[in-house]
Amino acid sequence: MTLFLNGSLNGADPWIGLPTYLWILILWWFILIPVAWYLLKRIRWDPFVRFHGLHFAKKNDSAACLITDETGDTHIVAEHIAKCIFSYGEDDYAIEIPEYQTRWVRIAGIAVIIIGFLLIVVGRWSAGLPLIIIGILAQFTERIIPWVYGKLFWYPTQYLKDIDWKQAALYKFGNVNYDCKIAQLLQGGEWDLYPVVNAAGIAVEWIFDSDHWCERRSRQHKAIVPSARAYNKENPNDQVHTYTKYQRYLTEGKIECPPEVRKDFLVPWVRIDLGFPFNLRNVDWGGKLRQMAKTKEAKRNSTLDTYMMALIVGGVMMFFGGLLLRILMKVLFKT
Repeated sequence: MTLFLNGSLNGADPWIGLPTYLWILILWWFILIPVAWYLLKRIRWDPFVRFHGLHFAKKNDSAACLITDETGDTHIVAEHIAKCIFSYGEDDYAIEIPEYQTRWVRIAGIAVIIIGFLLIVVGRWSAGLPLIIIGILAQFTERIIPWVYGKLFWYPTQYLKDIDWKQAALYKFGNVNYDCKIAQLLQGGEWDLYPVVNAAGIAVEWIFDSDHWCERRSRQHKAIVPSARAYNKENPNDQVHTYTKYQRYLTEGKIECPPEVRKDFLVPWVRIDLGFPFNLRNVDWGGKLRQMAKTKEAKRNSTLDTYMMALIVGGVMMFFGGLLLRILMKVLFKT
């Protein structure tokens, strides 16, 4: 029998006696992979923070919004950040859990624990200990089942009935946000959409937020939420779930304006000059230079992506390959 690398990775370290291949796996998964993820995030994600809204809009199947404050600072956010007053995922929901006959599971768990102890008595720790753990977990099924349902629960299923369990599970773990669809449903289908440009196939609106309503941590937003909730409680057939409708009702006097919120805001005028060059030949040359720069950048990013993907795939293959090799050595050669 020929061992992998002549068995050089099977030797134990002099400190706690762990095999060398286990230290290599720890180094790979807990140091190299996190460092690679961090570098990829810093290089390919963080520099484009002002355009993250396009990514989330695409994932949420919604529009994106350009938000400009009173200073002229502008960035792109997903539509639910710019329009929805409420974050429906933060609400508490009553989850329907089917009734299960857990008594037989607990009885079977006791039997499994007994079998596990018998295996340990005869010296088979590797087989007996997992059975004992499984048997102990079986005694807590009444708590484990609600916990599992809570982790798998996706809040839009409480509003949108056309979502099956497979979509709910996929969107749950994909962190998809359906607040816009929920708000539109609760407002009786009323929804404002006035795009000014199309970016990467996504409709983009322009919203002027001079009083910082859309900032979740602002005092204005924190005052708007209870105000809108109080109005919705008194008017269940004419609910307010978007900033545009809330502002309209403030102006019409249907909603009392909170002291932290301003209905009118004075914005200083900022002059923006737009110039067109007379020599179009310079424009053509500038476009060519830009395309050359984009091609060079795309080539560099493609190489970086290839290295990162190879690093991740190599780690996965090394982990499962080493695990499979170790199992085969244990089973076939009794090593």
